Amino acid sequence: MQKTADCLLCGRGFAPLPRGPQRYCARCAAKAAKEATRVRRVRCKECGRTFSTQNRRFLYCSDPCRKLARDRTHRRADRARAPRGRAREKKDLECRVCGRRFAPVQGRRGNHPSYCSDACRSEGMRAKCREHARKYLADPERRAIHAARNRASYAARRRRLRMEEEEEGSGGGG
Repeated sequence: MQKTADCLLCGRGFAPLPRGPQRYCARCAAKAAKEATRVRRVRCKECGRTFSTQNRRFLYCSDPCRKLARDRTHRRADRARAPRGRAREKKDLECRVCGRRFAPVQGRRGNHPSYCSDACRSEGMRAKCREHARKYLADPERRAIHAARNRASYAARRRRLRMEEEEEGSGGGG
């Protein structure tokens, strides 16, 4: 006895192929595929502007709109998590890189961000790495350990490449 399924578009019963779950009969499959890739006109949930997309999950016309909506959602969540009984006020923070004042948005695990933008955050991280490298390599003992580690890493890489070359040279005569 062969299993049957109902087509999601036309509702008729059909015998699905054994390769996996099917939702449409043979007549409706092409129609459904075309519908899935159709360009749609969607209204942005943030600014209200109409934009075109093929992806049903796109809700916002651009990254700035998406980020504004995300920030508003986070602020709402912050207020909901605020302790009851006393008014919680958010103080503006100062960016660690440019010094500009900005209103914080709740970060992950309750941490507030230290930077006003993604550009300042990446610049801050680069500066932190440079400072760490400067401190780390200033000590002669640490510098020697670093150099030895690099030499060992390069030697291991050379050995690995040599072994791969030997395998390729001997593996062709089967």
